[in-house]
Amino acid sequence: MTGNRPARQGCAAAIARGSQTTSAQSRSRNRALEPPTTGFLLVRIAEAIDRQFVARLAPLGIRPRHLNVLRYLSAHGPISQQALADGIRVDSGNLIDTLDELQTLGLIEREIDPSDRRRRQLQLTPTGARKLRQGIAASEQADNEILGRLTHPQRESLHALALHVYEHLRKPTMSPSQECQR
Repeated sequence: MTGNRPARQGCAAAIARGSQTTSAQSRSRNRALEPPTTGFLLVRIAEAIDRQFVARLAPLGIRPRHLNVLRYLSAHGPISQQALADGIRVDSGNLIDTLDELQTLGLIEREIDPSDRRRRQLQLTPTGARKLRQGIAASEQADNEILGRLTHPQRESLHALALHVYEHLRKPTMSPSQECQR
């Protein structure tokens, strides 16, 4: 039995060291965290919704950027690629791959603009319109999964506030020199 005593003392010392570490960790965990900013919270919520959104759209064979284009074309098409890029606020060069993918899926058509044969007009196909409806339903499901704990009035309020901020962000910005010229 005496042969076990040093081993036990070694265990006791390790346990004591572990409890000291645990106490130090516990003290650092008990410090109050600074409350997160609204922006931080919105980013975390958006990330959670985005994960659900991507997962819900995957069985449809589309991604959020595809749905964004389909929504805009449904409301404003047929339009030029540049008008689409301006409308959804992306660089027209960055839009080409998305448009190629949508055309390959048969969701949009690119037709020659009758007023300028050098340009193409983009429009939704009937298949694109069906996929848009399915994508919007998937988007609503993603929202419900993340925001489902909110009451209906809370969700309406959150939507109204988010829409207000979003609309402000979509307004074209002017440089100070452009402002002075107005």
